[in-house]
Amino acid sequence: GDAKCFAGVSPIIPREQWPEAGVDLTGQVTYKLDQGQWNYCWIEGYTGSHQTAMHLNGFKDVMFSVGYVAEKVVNGENVGGDILDAVQCGVDYGQCLLSTMPNMHGTIPAGADAEAALYKLVKYWDCGHSNVFDAIVSALQRRHVGALGTNAFGGGHCVQFNRFYRQNGVWRLRGLNSWGNWTNCDQPGFWDFSEHEISQGLSMFGAYEIQAVAVDPDDLPPQLASIYQPPKLDCTSMSYAAVA
Repeated sequence: GDAKCFAGVSPIIPREQWPEAGVDLTGQVTYKLDQGQWNYCWIEGYTGSHQTAMHLNGFKDVMFSVGYVAEKVVNGENVGGDILDAVQCGVDYGQCLLSTMPNMHGTIPAGADAEAALYKLVKYWDCGHSNVFDAIVSALQRRHVGALGTNAFGGGHCVQFNRFYRQNGVWRLRGLNSWGNWTNCDQPGFWDFSEHEISQGLSMFGAYEIQAVAVDPDDLPPQLASIYQPPKLDCTSMSYAAVA
């Protein structure tokens, strides 16, 4: 339930402990997101970060349905939403696969709810306190991904976060956007901005980090066991142990 999944405010790691090389999880992003005409950046951010979390845990081919979340949360209406509403869907229902429901809206197929229950979120943390930038950097050091709400793109928008690094003495964040190949950096499909832009008017008005996979790898149901590959990254902070 929600009480077990919500782990509280995301703990911040002091800056003097941040690794100079940063943390780069963009190699786990093996897909592009494109919301097209749909006002679903808040779902794309969640869906993509949940996929990436699964990839980090050894489930390399998992792709989730945006339409499933849209139907569960806003009855398929083409409207914006709170970034945590999508996370709550992952807690309550889980997430069905893109192959099961490829459309952005429509009737949820038979069997989709049972499939979605396999992919319920284990834990999530609220990064939306007074120091969102440092909270996101701290999440990445725990090998956790997530999404953030920002005004960086001319209005309310939601994007993933997948990397932090230092360039010319300045800390920067990078993550997957949901506008196809659009980019403001050297990586198609990604966004990038610095901590200095925060002090110059850019705001991050909410964020979360997630942990996926609620089962031990030695006791996976057949649907997950067939696609599981032991992760190559150090993912000990994304434990497979079920939430107590």
